[in-house]
Amino acid sequence: MQNTAFIDSTIKAGAGLTRYLGPVDVGNDGLDTLAVAYSGCDIVSQRRQTWGPVRAVLTELRGNGAVSIAIDGDGGCLSCFLETVGTPVAFAETGVRQTGRDREDAARPMAFIPAGRMVEGRADGLVFARHLVLEFSTDMLRQTLEPRQLGDISDLRLGFADPCLLQLCEIFAGEALNGRAGGDLFASGLGTALVTRLAVVETTRRSEQGGLAPWQHRRVVDYMMARLGELVSLDELAALVQLSRSYFCRAFKATVGVTPYQWQLNARVHHAKSLILKGDMPLAQIALEAGFADQAHFTRVFRKFEGVCPGQWMRSNRAERATALIAA
Repeated sequence: MQNTAFIDSTIKAGAGLTRYLGPVDVGNDGLDTLAVAYSGCDIVSQRRQTWGPVRAVLTELRGNGAVSIAIDGDGGCLSCFLETVGTPVAFAETGVRQTGRDREDAARPMAFIPAGRMVEGRADGLVFARHLVLEFSTDMLRQTLEPRQLGDISDLRLGFADPCLLQLCEIFAGEALNGRAGGDLFASGLGTALVTRLAVVETTRRSEQGGLAPWQHRRVVDYMMARLGELVSLDELAALVQLSRSYFCRAFKATVGVTPYQWQLNARVHHAKSLILKGDMPLAQIALEAGFADQAHFTRVFRKFEGVCPGQWMRSNRAERATALIAA
């Protein structure tokens, strides 16, 4: 039988980091400590669960300015922002200076941190985030992956996105919220699927190497952000970076993980959520401000991305904010 103890789960990543204590397994599962620390924010909720060789920390937070996050674990850690409103968190390895392109890449929602590495992230305009950190024991990685695949995920990977991985992370988050409803066997199978997919994503990335150049990525993203309310054609975007339409489509998806159309829809929803949280605009006006044709179009797209209609999301988040303020 494994022992359970309360251990300090905060890492020494700088002054002012919020400290948390939580029950974690300290038996022979290959997981000794998973350390996740936050500062510059209010923690709305935090759940921790351990299923044998897999550990999860699910945190909902609201930013109060400059938000900092630090992650360290004895196994391989996958960080995933399931939902972000405001400026995304950009991670960097502790003690390593970033370039402008590094920061741009690192702001994407997922990061993989191999055993023995530590990262710190920062966002100056983060409003709300739902953040999942999964840790996999070294033994599990060795038993699940072939030696070549282990080599592919042995490097620090900051800033990437994969729809399949995001879906698996959402399921893990649901398990954490429901108190391990599926049990250890279900979580073990889910962890195996996630680790295998992670290796496939990294192997594919290494073999393709066909994405946009840094200047092309910045130019396209800036162009689309400045025109959220307009119809932007693929021909227009391809000409902007001097590529053919077909090559641009492949290169954009290889770099970002989604098509240009999906990226723009997601950006519109992201902007709409920021406007909703400000609380000073009706939904019909928010729909137009965010670039949707009308409120009905806004509702259809929002429900597709978030799983609920804008009105439900607004009421839920305003209620959570009120609860957090009362608790404070």
